[in-house]
Amino acid sequence: AQCPVGRWSYDAPYAPGTDDDSCSDGSKDDFFTADTNTTAYAVMALEHAERDAYGSNPFPFFASARDATHGGWEYAPGFGTDANSTALAIQAYVAAGRAIPSGGLAALRALQADVGCGAWAYNYDGETPGAPDVGATIGASPAVLRVTFPLLPSGGAARATDRGC
Repeated sequence: AQCPVGRWSYDAPYAPGTDDDSCSDGSKDDFFTADTNTTAYAVMALEHAERDAYGSNPFPFFASARDATHGGWEYAPGFGTDANSTALAIQAYVAAGRAIPSGGLAALRALQADVGCGAWAYNYDGETPGAPDVGATIGASPAVLRVTFPLLPSGGAARATDRGC
């Protein structure tokens, strides 16, 4: 299902006969090209299953999906930093045993700093974090702790170091 450029798409797996390198077939029903969130989930799943020989390396895509203004990751280029995409990208790096790129955790924490009450904002309202968001707080928490999915039934978490990486 991986697109040739090393990422995965939310709405449909790669179809070589109709899709471009970013998994878009160009139709109005193909809402999104490949995105950071789906790519991060795929990386975590493959790493957990110890099947991490990707068809194409997904990490150059993560590097290209950084928001130059706020330093986090975007769902797709042009969307701006959001807590969920930033958290998932961080988790993908952790799952693969790679160093989190400089400023990545700070970008995630910045969405918490001005919100108060310990919650995270989903994204920015202009130059300041938006309102507290339950989904963003749930999504950001494992990344700050450097915990990846899947969470294990024992209450523990899957980490790249659990496999001796």
